Amino acid sequence: MQTGQPGAVGSWAWEEGAGGGPRTLTLRLKGCRWCARLQRHHRSNGAFLVVDAGGGTFRWGCFDHECGAQLSPAMPLPRDAWDALVLKGGG
Repeated sequence: MQTGQPGAVGSWAWEEGAGGGPRTLTLRLKGCRWCARLQRHHRSNGAFLVVDAGGGTFRWGCFDHECGAQLSPAMPLPRDAWDALVLKGGG
């Protein structure tokens, strides 16, 4: 993953897990075109994160047709992000 780039959340959505499974938080990133799968920026399409609120992990995805619906392998959330999510009742 590339670091050191400022970013912002453009929109977000909570989704309940099937059968009472873990909830997910999808964050659409504003101004970010980084692709974790290709390890480079796309020319025009944006990126998003899918956070597993039950497991403390996230996966990176992008909207480019070249990548389709493929997500990165699960990565651990930074501790401060995990703590904030749990305090808000997400985990």
